[in-house]
Amino acid sequence: EYPDEPQLSTVRLTIQTHNIQFRQHKAWGFTGHVIVRVPSDTTLFHGLAELAKYTGVGAKTAYGWGMVV
Repeated sequence: EYPDEPQLSTVRLTIQTHNIQFRQHKAWGFTGHVIVRVPSDTTLFHGLAELAKYTGVGAKTAYGWGMVV
């Protein structure tokens, strides 16, 4: 743990996992909501959260995976 770094904390977590079958393989993913608490003085986190709405996070974002609302 790094005491000088801002600390994130999970406030609420409601997710459901899904197994999706493709032609060649299976993939696991999840849908749901994750709410995190971010220190108010960390504008970088707020900027990244806003960017994630447009870019998505993780793999296969072109298929709609990793969508952030």
